[in-house]
Amino acid sequence: MNIEVTDVVIVAVIVGIVEMAKGIGLPVRLAPVLSVILGIAAGVVYFPGDIKTSIMFGIISGLTSCGLYSAGKSAVKKD
Repeated sequence: MNIEVTDVVIVAVIVGIVEMAKGIGLPVRLAPVLSVILGIAAGVVYFPGDIKTSIMFGIISGLTSCGLYSAGKSAVKKD
């Protein structure tokens, strides 16, 4: 699977939407679930013809967005 700019943008958009939802009042424990749901929705839009590929892309994008935010938060946080 090739990493394209579009894939990176989708992950960044998912991170942004989840952070906005958390700011509005989404419980933090539901953030990964929302990330995967948004990822699957993005996958269905991005790969409309093949449902297996779109779901797999969505799951990977959603989980990547969760991990990307957690890793960035850990790197910036100084205890």
